[in-house]
Amino acid sequence: MSRRKADREDLFQEATACPIRGEVILNGRELFVGFRRLGQPSFYFGPDPVYQFDELCRLRRAYRDGDIYRSEGTTLSRLRREQSENASTLSRHDLDVNELNKFRKEMEICFRELHEGLSRGLAVAGRTTEPADEFLVRVKSTSQQILERIDQLSPAIAAR
Repeated sequence: MSRRKADREDLFQEATACPIRGEVILNGRELFVGFRRLGQPSFYFGPDPVYQFDELCRLRRAYRDGDIYRSEGTTLSRLRREQSENASTLSRHDLDVNELNKFRKEMEICFRELHEGLSRGLAVAGRTTEPADEFLVRVKSTSQQILERIDQLSPAIAAR
């Protein structure tokens, strides 16, 4: 996830923390998927939304609609950057049960569409760091694991 407001130009080149990475093209839309050293997946459905998971495919953080979300273990905190003339601050809001359920439903739609496209052979690989067919199998398997754990969050991320 970019720390800048501008979109990243080439995630495939820049995401060097993900030794396994690649592009998936589905329905004319390009997605970027990367796997960190311990297998933690990140899915970029364009510049927004972005979902990052731990090694057990539990949601760790997300970037959606201009906001940053991070796991608190039992819910997500939405962090919103607020600008004033003198300062930039980050406001925090812990999602209530209804907001969390809505967030999960929207995330599930993204992953269900991806998994179904991969299952029906409608997705193709762009650039990848491993053979394209292996990469697509990895992405399909991981998207299935995410769907099976859609209600699970990673342990809380410590505030910095």
